[in-house]
Amino acid sequence: MAERLDDAVASGHVLDFQSDADPVRVEGDADLLAAALRNLIDNALRHTPPGCQVTVRVVNEGGHAVLSVSDDGPGVPLEELPRLGERFHRGSAPRAEGSGLGLAIVRRIAELHGAKFTLHSNAPQHGLTARMDWMALRHG
Repeated sequence: MAERLDDAVASGHVLDFQSDADPVRVEGDADLLAAALRNLIDNALRHTPPGCQVTVRVVNEGGHAVLSVSDDGPGVPLEELPRLGERFHRGSAPRAEGSGLGLAIVRRIAELHGAKFTLHSNAPQHGLTARMDWMALRHG
């Protein structure tokens, strides 16, 4: 997050972080997990207009370790959600340049780490939430 904070502020975005009081750990490759988080934050910043908020959350949700990145931007039509994690798919109205690989990379990193990757529309409000959900939770 620290790497992207200056870019977020410069582009007029608000970057927020929320977590539980208890630390949550997952096993995995720190560099790959950092790349996944970087891709999720970059995607949210690129595809939301200035003034939008991007929130990163790390929580214990019902016994699951969850990393999510949400934005309050214009959102994505529900019919496009299933295709957003496909390689080279950029949606019907891309707002920024890119190859369409970011979410596919995150999906693969999630698979390699035993996490389920999902995308959720924040309807009836605006925005999108990307989640990596681990079933096995470790405290520490």
